[in-house]
Amino acid sequence: MTQTLSTRRYDLDWLRVILFGVLVPYHALIGFVSYGHNVYGYRNQDVGGDLAEFTIFAFHAWRLPALFLISGVGTYFLMRNKGVAAFIQNRTLRLIIPLIIGAIFWNAITSYYQVTAQGEDWAFPAYFWHRLQNLTLRSQGHLWFLVNLFLYSIVSIPIMLWLLRGGRTACVAIPLLALAAILISVLLIKPFDATLYRLRWTALVYWAYYIIGFWIMTLPPVVWNRLARMKWISLIAAIATLSLLGLILGNLSAHTDRMNTIINGGWVQKYWPFQSFATAGYSLLYALNTAFWCTTIFAFGYVLLNRNSPILSHLNRAVYPFYIFHFPVLMIGLFYLRGLSWPWQIEFAFLTIGTFIGTGLLVWVCDFFPFMRPLVGLSLRKPK
Repeated sequence: MTQTLSTRRYDLDWLRVILFGVLVPYHALIGFVSYGHNVYGYRNQDVGGDLAEFTIFAFHAWRLPALFLISGVGTYFLMRNKGVAAFIQNRTLRLIIPLIIGAIFWNAITSYYQVTAQGEDWAFPAYFWHRLQNLTLRSQGHLWFLVNLFLYSIVSIPIMLWLLRGGRTACVAIPLLALAAILISVLLIKPFDATLYRLRWTALVYWAYYIIGFWIMTLPPVVWNRLARMKWISLIAAIATLSLLGLILGNLSAHTDRMNTIINGGWVQKYWPFQSFATAGYSLLYALNTAFWCTTIFAFGYVLLNRNSPILSHLNRAVYPFYIFHFPVLMIGLFYLRGLSWPWQIEFAFLTIGTFIGTGLLVWVCDFFPFMRPLVGLSLRKPK
């Protein structure tokens, strides 16, 4: 493979589409695990058991880092083609406006079904007005991703400009900076996570992968070719580290509180030691697993997905509004499916397929009205 930075990287477009598409079955499956009601406010009456819960765990290890990584890739092209002022304007219009609209309108639908499931009796117009008068930062809901992405975009401008100027120093320093951020997160912030809620340990991890996504686009094609040759080694390492994590969690399965604390952090608040072999070992192994999966995904994508398709530009354009709309559509579906007595696998399939169809229809309808496009994250210009 011989690529240059001026060559269109279709594999990156496909990965963006696939990674955001994975959100649907992932979020749907949360409605079919035992702790789903703690996340959504309600869940299906039948759940998928240990296999479903471990699937959630395995996907969670890499899905958000990979999404921020691919977002960093997209930022590279924006920063390369625009000045700083135009870049900030683009990020504000493309991220903040859909965030505000989504928090006010689309998330009101999600919230309405959550409070209804918990026994509150509201007519939707009355609930909407009540919620509008009591908006908080939590009203962002699943759109927190846009908040993080905007903040990462702004605070990373000096680093990105440094990289764009080229030079060996920046090329070597950036991955070391990202590695330091990850280690600080898992070893120094995670133990106090309950105290530092406004700076969750995952926030620095996601920022690190965002920077890595930008950085990898400054690398010459030979690096990507080497990455491609390592794809099977990376996959084996990802499976091996995931298996080790599974064994650790299996041994802790009888101690749910201890297991959740090691996974989520904040153990200092429970008077555990600041770090121990168990907490530090688990956290570092989890970080390794994340890195191996991200490497595997991008390596296989580089080899298998670097080809165009007539539908790719349309799918890539629809990713952003699809992300905004998929969650309220999914929550409506889960609300009405949860009381049925069908096997949970069938209900899960219905919810996943129905969310794809319903969300796709909403994006299609919004695309008919030019004034709606910037409000839901659609670019004004349609692909040819």
